[in-house]
Amino acid sequence: MKEVGILQLIEKITKGTVKVAVIGLGYVGLPMAVEMARAGYDVYGVDSDPAKVAKLLQGQSYIIDISDAALKGLIGQQLYPVTDIKVLEHVDIVVICVPTPLTAGHQPDTSYIETAIDQAIPHLCRQTLLILESTTYPGTTEELIRPVIEQRRGWTVGKDFYVCFSPERVDPGSVHFNIRNTPKVIGGCTPDCLAAGASFYGSFLEQIVPVSSTTVAEAAKLFENTFRSVNIGMVNELTAACEKMGINIWEVLDAAATKPFGYMPFYPGPGIGGHCIPVDPLYLSWKSEQHGLPLEFVDLADRMNRRMPLYIADRIETMLAQEGKAINKANIILAGG
Repeated sequence: MKEVGILQLIEKITKGTVKVAVIGLGYVGLPMAVEMARAGYDVYGVDSDPAKVAKLLQGQSYIIDISDAALKGLIGQQLYPVTDIKVLEHVDIVVICVPTPLTAGHQPDTSYIETAIDQAIPHLCRQTLLILESTTYPGTTEELIRPVIEQRRGWTVGKDFYVCFSPERVDPGSVHFNIRNTPKVIGGCTPDCLAAGASFYGSFLEQIVPVSSTTVAEAAKLFENTFRSVNIGMVNELTAACEKMGINIWEVLDAAATKPFGYMPFYPGPGIGGHCIPVDPLYLSWKSEQHGLPLEFVDLADRMNRRMPLYIADRIETMLAQEGKAINKANIILAGG
């Protein structure tokens, strides 16, 4: 039998009367906050950077996927950008979208998550649903969020408060996939946590993919990006091999891509960019090493991808030399970034 609290929360979600706070208004948090506001929820966007909040209050976006026009009619009516985390005292749902970078030693840096939780705890109300969207290692939610709140507030998860993990799946600049039509994976610390989280996201997103735990949801996100990293590393390595053998890698890839089954095309490049692919696989590798099992494919792909900028620079220098030009005397255009 479900607790009265969870039934009341789900009823508020069904009626569209819950209030939401999104902590972190970067390329993940701002689009999510906008989508929630479009769905009719009152949303407080919380960010520690006053400059970001000031821009939003003026109706100016700093995110590629959110235009100024998209903010028009939302700011001050459904979406309220603020720097003061005390607004959590007035909300039913808190969504955390803070960065998860690597340390200088290529170790997971969860300090942004820990800071967000530390600052949020004094202002959380009973029956609040807290959802972490930041990409992180399997076990983070159960290690850094659930026990900290239980210990500091004396609450029980699934009864006094609810916790889920639902990884962001943002494809910046995509014309095909957005927050609304991208399937949303979500796991909860308890069945009631999952029920609340699935009910909330299901109220404004097209497809919800429930999984058995927050740890499974965390691992699924890392698997997605590790898959890409390993395949990019492989094609980058094969590019160098094909060059040595006098084979045109682009012709090889075009030919291979005609196979209608059992193959997915990946293409070489100057390493890997963005936040996700250079970082996320190392979160998975680090966690696996904690259990005594190094992920050799993951580490090899990372090393290969990080070598590519030097490989490209050497190729450019060689090609210029064939034309009788020195690299420090050449004019070079870099397209893309």
